[in-house]
Amino acid sequence: MVCHSVDGVYRVEGETWPLNNCTQCLCHVGRVLCKTHHCPPTPCPEPVSQPGQCCAVCPESAAVPVSERGEPCGAHRPHGAAWIEDICRSCVCVNGRVSCFTQQCPNVTCNRPVLAKNQCCPVCLGKHLTFFQFLPLWC
Repeated sequence: MVCHSVDGVYRVEGETWPLNNCTQCLCHVGRVLCKTHHCPPTPCPEPVSQPGQCCAVCPESAAVPVSERGEPCGAHRPHGAAWIEDICRSCVCVNGRVSCFTQQCPNVTCNRPVLAKNQCCPVCLGKHLTFFQFLPLWC
């Protein structure tokens, strides 16, 4: 069997390939199945995407300062813990206070942007690609 990939290439059964830095695809029974990387929390106001990297990171100057000792945020969040509140929102516990940051998405310039599983912001895949070609995503 062959699959017509979202990047416009025909792939053979069992073939895997990276669609981008965050997405790995597989040709399975004539269907393209893609999964995206799940990124760790970014507890800062403006995380930065690095070229060639999937996950955004906090610049050193923007990271929330966390000392070695501090008060926990309730029974289940120790001082210094960072977590993902939802797909677009990361939080950190600093000395008994929770600070949360919502990711700001850049404007997309295509007619049919795609929102991939585990990603906050939509992306453009190309002018010949449609949303339906990108589904399904596997877990």
